[in-house]
Amino acid sequence: MTDFGEGERSLGKVIELNMEKLHQTGAAMDNIENQNAYKNILDSNPNKIEGSVGSYLLALRPGMTLAQAEKEQEGIESAKKIDDFGIIDDDGKIHSAGSIGERIDWLWVRSFEVSNEFVDSKKLDFKLLPEAHRQLLNQRNITVEFHKDIYSYDRVHGTKYATEPVDGYDPGYTGANVDVFFDKDRKIIASFEFFKPFEFDRVIPTAYVSNPSARFIHEFGHAYSMARDFDVELNSHIMQTFESIRRNVLSSPVTNKVLKYFSQNPITDSHGKIVKHPGLRETMAEIYASRFGGSSQPYHVQKSLLEVYKPIEEIMTENGYFK
Repeated sequence: MTDFGEGERSLGKVIELNMEKLHQTGAAMDNIENQNAYKNILDSNPNKIEGSVGSYLLALRPGMTLAQAEKEQEGIESAKKIDDFGIIDDDGKIHSAGSIGERIDWLWVRSFEVSNEFVDSKKLDFKLLPEAHRQLLNQRNITVEFHKDIYSYDRVHGTKYATEPVDGYDPGYTGANVDVFFDKDRKIIASFEFFKPFEFDRVIPTAYVSNPSARFIHEFGHAYSMARDFDVELNSHIMQTFESIRRNVLSSPVTNKVLKYFSQNPITDSHGKIVKHPGLRETMAEIYASRFGGSSQPYHVQKSLLEVYKPIEEIMTENGYFK
């Protein structure tokens, strides 16, 4: 996913969640004797985070029960205060939003309101990617930012992505439902520690997404394509190949349903020339993710995509896309 704004938004992109982790957290919350206990904890806890997506405990992380999170919250020094632009990680260290950034494995990274644990998980994602690709992004001044959520990103950059619709997604889907994206206008890969899945009743850590590494690498794939000046993506040969496959996909009700997000219509100019192809762009980014981090999609979608659009992967390989 790269674009916010106007466009066809009836396609939807699946974000598969790790239901085992979600059930563990849900069970911990359901076992609270008083149904209002969690709300009371939040209301009285000075270390809670307040945001447009709601309130949640800073210490509640994947694998922790609510009781463990509460105990860790209580252990944080009361003298340490949190404002709208700060978060305390598991070591009790405050991270402010005023990050000057650091270079990590060739990528220039700025962190805002995130825990060390989250940063460490993303560092592991970097190592899955070829060094030459990370170097290329650095040369093209494409950077990475880690944020608590998309509201943090909006505050820092003066954007309104949290409330804007997203191209290619179902109606009602906004930036608040996004866990990671590539902001091509600002040349930033933005990854969030918390988000609210579409039609889900609460904010959750992005670690609860199935294979978050692949989702990050999918967005890196968009950035990598830009860094290469879209040399393959805008190639007439690959576009013609993609279009011939896409028409077959659209003619098959079953395949069309599975690959609808990856088979979006091209955007043309007044002369009928293709100037942007979201379907091809998403397909290439997903093939890129499958090569280096696994699929960001459910298994049946990945399997169908790699089989149907195999000629696209072959063209990418011929053009040195994965070297």
